[in-house]
Amino acid sequence: MALQQIRIGNAVDIYQYDDAVVPFDSGIACTAPISAASPVNADECLILGDVGTIVGDVSGPGASTDHAVVRWDGVGGVDVQDSSLIVLDDGSLGIGTVPSHHIHSVNADATVATAHGFLLDHSFSGNHPGGGDIIQYGISLDVTSTVIGTQVAGNRQSVYGLDIVSNIDASGQSYLNCGLSSRAYHNHTTALTYLQGGRFGARNESSATVTYSRGVNIECLNLSTGVLTYAHGIRSMVTNSGAGSIGTAYGFYTAVTQSAGTLTTGYLLYGAFTGTVGTKWGIYLTGETLNYLSGRLGINITAPTAQLHVDQSDTGGAIPVLSLDQADISDGFINFIGSDRGVITGATDSLESVRVEINGTVRRLALYVDA
Repeated sequence: MALQQIRIGNAVDIYQYDDAVVPFDSGIACTAPISAASPVNADECLILGDVGTIVGDVSGPGASTDHAVVRWDGVGGVDVQDSSLIVLDDGSLGIGTVPSHHIHSVNADATVATAHGFLLDHSFSGNHPGGGDIIQYGISLDVTSTVIGTQVAGNRQSVYGLDIVSNIDASGQSYLNCGLSSRAYHNHTTALTYLQGGRFGARNESSATVTYSRGVNIECLNLSTGVLTYAHGIRSMVTNSGAGSIGTAYGFYTAVTQSAGTLTTGYLLYGAFTGTVGTKWGIYLTGETLNYLSGRLGINITAPTAQLHVDQSDTGGAIPVLSLDQADISDGFINFIGSDRGVITGATDSLESVRVEINGTVRRLALYVDA
């Protein structure tokens, strides 16, 4: 027999023993309703069946997912249902699955045309009341990693501010598959100084030495037996398909800026081949009108001593240092500008000459009239 404690609007406790005999197994038993408000009829009182009518009733399924967030079923305000939004005790959030990370999303619906693992639609309209700068972030990620204790020798720590993996498993032919797609649109008539589809930067604010610092590291990998028809580490294009105009188009623009500290050696473009390649093109251009280089050009030499310095250092190369092919025989083969050294005595019928050097010794080469 259990002792039950009952208190109804009184500071004095009332005790009742539950002897499991109906109807005295409950704290209060009523044969007529008990009103929560002032009774109208003398026999009005409140019974358990009237509770939902007076204060509202919530009902739900007979089973639920552990840690799932409860959501409303319909607009009646009385029914709840289970959900696929799961929140663990440590704050980890799972959508469609129990989270193994702080945020874990799974979309298993194969019937939808467009599926978003995460969709954020951020809209801002207005201006700064004080006339200051306005900075908007659709998504802002701030990752700070601190290694506690001594790092085991030989082990590495990897920190990713944003890690995106697109695993494409399509039985049909798929098109436009992007690991990361970033697009910036400008639809207003106001002029913009910069419009950038993507911006990446590696910023060092430490006094320590960073061995490799890369603003962008892009790599195209083929790890299976498949064939890549074209593999582009970077493909850059400028397209003008509207009624507007482009003043100057740079298919690829690279710049090195030195404003403080020391920069020992700078490369605007540096490339290297590794492994066996059938044909190695260092630079291949087609369709261009002009090419321009402002500094000295060295071929097979890193420190050219002339505007054009070709070094055939292979004694068994069996190829000429310079080969000129002029298909238009009506035009000049070589145009020497400002190099006339006059008539060479003894060179009959010679009109002028040019200076040449053979192993450092200056000579003159006689030139004759075009016959």
